[in-house]
Amino acid sequence: MACSPQVGMVALTYLAWLTSAVGTSTTPGINPEWPAGFEHRGATEAFPSGDAFTLLGVGFCRGGPPLILRATAMVSYVRLAGISAPNSTECFRICSGLARCAGVELRNSDDWCELQIPMLTRTGDGSDKTLTDWWNGTDASAELALTSGFDDFNSVAASPAALTTVKPRSGFYCWAKRNSCSGLSVEVCQAASRYPCEESYLPGACGPCEPLHVAADASDPRRPGSPASACVPDPQATLPTLKVSLASPWYGGRGHDEALYLAMIYGAKKAWDDGAGEGLIPIPASRRMPFPVNITGHTESWNFTLSAEQLAEYGMDPSWDTRIENHPMSGVRAMAALKRDAYVDQYRLMEPADAGRSKPHCIIGSTPENSLSGVLPHTNVDLPVSHAATFYETPVLGWAFQSKEFADKTNHRYYTRVNRVGLDYHLALVSLLEHFAYTRVGVVTPGTNRRLVRGLQENLGKSYTLEVEDMSLQNECSDGSFERACHSKLIASMEHLRQKDMRIIIQEQGGLTQLDNYWLVFAGLLRHDTLLIQVGVLGDCMTPMLPPNRGEHGLDVLWENIRKASNMNNRGEWDLMHDNLRNHSGWGQHVACRVCPNWAFRDLPVQELANRTRVAEHNSLRVETIYGWSSFCPELPAVEDILSCTWCDQFADFWVSPACDDELAAMRQQLTGSMCIGVARQDDDAMIDRWANYLSSLSADELVAAGAPRDFFDIFQAGHP
Repeated sequence: MACSPQVGMVALTYLAWLTSAVGTSTTPGINPEWPAGFEHRGATEAFPSGDAFTLLGVGFCRGGPPLILRATAMVSYVRLAGISAPNSTECFRICSGLARCAGVELRNSDDWCELQIPMLTRTGDGSDKTLTDWWNGTDASAELALTSGFDDFNSVAASPAALTTVKPRSGFYCWAKRNSCSGLSVEVCQAASRYPCEESYLPGACGPCEPLHVAADASDPRRPGSPASACVPDPQATLPTLKVSLASPWYGGRGHDEALYLAMIYGAKKAWDDGAGEGLIPIPASRRMPFPVNITGHTESWNFTLSAEQLAEYGMDPSWDTRIENHPMSGVRAMAALKRDAYVDQYRLMEPADAGRSKPHCIIGSTPENSLSGVLPHTNVDLPVSHAATFYETPVLGWAFQSKEFADKTNHRYYTRVNRVGLDYHLALVSLLEHFAYTRVGVVTPGTNRRLVRGLQENLGKSYTLEVEDMSLQNECSDGSFERACHSKLIASMEHLRQKDMRIIIQEQGGLTQLDNYWLVFAGLLRHDTLLIQVGVLGDCMTPMLPPNRGEHGLDVLWENIRKASNMNNRGEWDLMHDNLRNHSGWGQHVACRVCPNWAFRDLPVQELANRTRVAEHNSLRVETIYGWSSFCPELPAVEDILSCTWCDQFADFWVSPACDDELAAMRQQLTGSMCIGVARQDDDAMIDRWANYLSSLSADELVAAGAPRDFFDIFQAGHP
């Protein structure tokens, strides 16, 4: 068949385009050394013809809402693979010559050319995804001339209207065609509720309408358009429900604490449902889609958080003695989309509104409180949740854990934290050392994360001497499962630096416990001529090393760390280490330092704390998991002992034994003048205040109406146990 003049012109243009690439790489767009994901996002491939492409990421091409990063849904495509496929250079050229081509997907073998065509539409009755309008649309002549040999056509159902991102996968590359967008800013297109010009496939135009929008002028909402062609919410659309699951059926909070966690979660839902202003939700009201929110996974009953002893104390039915724990089961079950079963019924878990039990859009992480009786593998609830989320590709919003392990985005690519966590301490340290010309420096590191030492070595000049004491730990030393051998390594490392007469000491901590500060006094390292610089400290420099004990700084404090490390199953190891260190330091043996928890401070209304007998009785009867009061405070086993105690302040969160006095005094003296490097506090205080005022204004009934489990808010009613 003879070529028409139109087809011949396209072919000549294509030939000229090919010959303009003389001198370029034979495999542009393919870089086998690039890792999967977004490390090289934004890289460009430019050609002498003036055409250019931008890398969206190493992986499969995907589409979704404007300006997103992570993959959502497949984009429709036209593909040719195998030995007959155009190489990468030709694939780029073909896409540039096609009006509807938004980008290309390549792979290492260079025998794969997949053209990303968001506007590919099915023909016929729409049941066959391979029957499309390719070669039949307004750009038919170019499409036929440049892709007549292509054999794979896939019009994905509900395909996104724009190419925006990738699903990470090594060996594949997603490149977006770069358009000329002079004078068309993201804000201009956004005001028209359209994708930005950069995510269009036509130069000088905004992209298609955003999801769930239609063009006000009745034009095709999937096609690019000018800013004058604004898009509006589709009145016919059924808005999808945002499905959120909590990671745990119980966040470990006692009574009012758990109600506070639930109030924050359901208070945010209520603010969204009520269309709160931009002072609370910083999204212009005109750009919001009022989709419903369904939050699941929490137990409906407060009774399941109580032990048998607590049920008896409150006069509750003993049949509730099937205590639930703070563990990852809710999040894992939700991501696996498990149906209702005996576990759900046993603990009365809040189930999804949709009968199909589809996977949630995100998980809200848990807390370290009361996590499976303190069993070490489960104390970090978010850890198994994050691993499961990587498999199920479900985002997790973490807010309570500071573990550096979550910074490893190879293993935790779907875990996002909203709390401040420091990772680049070496940058601040380098500036400090250079400013004061500290050229001989000792570094103590647990060895669980090589980033700090490597950063110092790479950024400090040859004139600097680093004496590194690497404890080579597999896991950070903790207080929940106290191991004498682990904590002793810190003291040994400090003593080695003292023997080398190091005067500038950098101590990298794991952010898990303040005991890292407590043990320093036994090493005898810190003198008037020694500067200690700490990084990775629990509380990120915001918590005093010797804090007040009236609850001002929560539970991430030295007193709680000593309490957990010195009692219950840890007591033997703690006492042995304590005695050995005192003898080693020449202090002599005596009763080990111990801290008792004042459970009444956390459990009882503040007005009841004035009754010292009530406080003593509550503590003596309190059971935590399987442990009674004598396990937590062996110095004061009976009510009478508490009442006669001179160091037991009923208005204090912790009772610090006088046996700690000389060590705490030495700690205060030795750590005076030390430095702590933490993450800059850049909180939006005005926003925090507005949210605090809003949440405090909500009644229990309003929170329950928003979906919160009523049983956890009935505790505020008069007469409740």
